[in-house]
Amino acid sequence: MSNDNEMPKFKWNGNAEAIYDKSISATPFLFRHHTRNGLNKLLMDRFGEKKGISEAELVQIIKDKTPAPFMQRGMDAIAPHITDSSIEEFIGGSGKRNGSAKLNGSAKKGAAVKKLA
Repeated sequence: MSNDNEMPKFKWNGNAEAIYDKSISATPFLFRHHTRNGLNKLLMDRFGEKKGISEAELVQIIKDKTPAPFMQRGMDAIAPHITDSSIEEFIGGSGKRNGSAKLNGSAKKGAAVKKLA
């Protein structure tokens, strides 16, 4: 990544890219640039452009870095994009994902994000 305006070419696993995109678009407009740059920096530092980024790893980073007043909005926004059935702890408050009890057909309603070490 040569400058702040260039998007890194991350290696996404599962539906992580859609989760990333939705986490940015769900951020209040005035904060999106800072959110994108901060998240890109964290992902570059931790994964670079060669190591794959899983849904669970990305969701945990989002949970760790999202300010409390925006947490529920953010989790509700990304919940429909979760396809990783290993994410055990429910991430949103409404319990609704894709309008049904399934996460894109692969996980149960009420599933949650497991804490990554």
